[in-house]
Amino acid sequence: MSRYIFILLIDMVGYLFMGGSSVAYTGYKKSNFVNIFNIHSGVDIRVLIWGEISFITGIYFGYNYNEYNLIDRSKGGVGYTVINSRYMWVPDISFATGFEIYNFTLAFKYDYVATKQLYVFDKQESKIGFEASIFF
Repeated sequence: MSRYIFILLIDMVGYLFMGGSSVAYTGYKKSNFVNIFNIHSGVDIRVLIWGEISFITGIYFGYNYNEYNLIDRSKGGVGYTVINSRYMWVPDISFATGFEIYNFTLAFKYDYVATKQLYVFDKQESKIGFEASIFF
């Protein structure tokens, strides 16, 4: 009996493993923040509840190599002089949980990422939010 329950549970659970990377080919010394390189991976787990309705949860890890530029703004918008540049590796971690109905997903999400605010460019920030997605 327990063997059949285990097989049923395996049938009801779906996994999606993902990963990738991206490289910037423009934007150097043109902005305060440039994401030069990132690599990421994650896993989604879906548990069938009923029909086309599933519980979905996921965890994603990433690592970003960023350029942070200090810009001279004293010229009143004329020119764009970079005073100093810093290059840093920063982590990117996300957790999400929600429901998927056919191609529509509603989820709560937590992110721990590098801030893009100019006054604290070397710090991490936490974000909590709600996400709605439609997949085609």
